[in-house]
Amino acid sequence: MINKELLNQIDNYINSHRNEIINDLRELVEIPSVRGCETHDAPYGEACKLALDKSLELFEKNEFSGRWAKSKKYITSEYGKNGKTIGLFGHCDVVAADGEWLYGEPFKLTERNGFLVGRGCNDDKSGIIQMLYSAKMIKELNIPMNNKLLFFVGACEEDGMDDIADYVKNETMPDF
Repeated sequence: MINKELLNQIDNYINSHRNEIINDLRELVEIPSVRGCETHDAPYGEACKLALDKSLELFEKNEFSGRWAKSKKYITSEYGKNGKTIGLFGHCDVVAADGEWLYGEPFKLTERNGFLVGRGCNDDKSGIIQMLYSAKMIKELNIPMNNKLLFFVGACEEDGMDDIADYVKNETMPDF
């Protein structure tokens, strides 16, 4: 059961890490990870590979184990060792920035009226940052957790989701 003291700790944690959270999101948003030409090491193009690299780097920088899939279509990371596995899934690819983008430079993170704006801020680079900081907060606040978190970051959600099909085919599915 979540109590008021724990909720205050969570609020304080988020507030005290706000700049760090925004800076990590900025690093992801600045990568124009629109699907490009396939290469041996980059099935969705070089920009998507760079976004996957950055995602893995962020997890590893925060001491979460991580790895590339053999297919190079996604990365995974995890936290915890026991109990059931809870899968958290996100993607780092974005749709092309065409003339309909009205809010500023698409691959530059800006704050407007209290909202963060930039390609991927809502779908789904922010989800990657949410996964990372949720686990980081659980770890740093010593919040008891009897399960393992599995993080999946793909780069093909906007164009067919064959990254998740590859995951389902080659990996053990999480319990939840």
